[in-house]
Amino acid sequence: MALVIWGAAQILNTPVVVVYRFGYYGAAFLLGYFVFSHDEVIATLKKYFVLLLVLGVGVGTAFCIMYFGDNYADAPINRSILFTVFGWLASMAILSGAAKYADKQNAFTVWMSKNNFGLYVFHYLGISTVALLLGKPGNLPAAMIYIISLIAGFVVAYALNAVISRIPFFRWAVLGIKKERKNDVS
Repeated sequence: MALVIWGAAQILNTPVVVVYRFGYYGAAFLLGYFVFSHDEVIATLKKYFVLLLVLGVGVGTAFCIMYFGDNYADAPINRSILFTVFGWLASMAILSGAAKYADKQNAFTVWMSKNNFGLYVFHYLGISTVALLLGKPGNLPAAMIYIISLIAGFVVAYALNAVISRIPFFRWAVLGIKKERKNDVS
């Protein structure tokens, strides 16, 4: 499947903003929807977690050695087979490891699951704001920018979701959530 993703990474790429890769992300979305949504597939992945992790770390190390210091987000690196195989193996290792060791429920994870669509919709606003206001001037170390961006991605997303999901028009226009009808109990 890494070859399918690699092939898709070669098509439907925008020429100016090189991170808009519709073939790459479209193929990944379709595989996630049609393949990885099945419990049998995830159960099989769980069995191969260690192998996927070792392969992912190995290919990731090779990728870092080969392209260290280069712009990995730009062509031709982001269209290379090594880039794609590393991303694929890392994704499969994370998916299998999470399914094997982190498939637990508590009050926090139930809340996260209930609000995950808001995180999906709004996460980039916090990340890009931190990158623009704190990262671009270059006054802080890169590691600190990444940590602040991670925190801002969650905090801003959940805050916006909490506000926008309570405003009827915006709840529908931004989140696509229609007004819920309350069932009458007689």
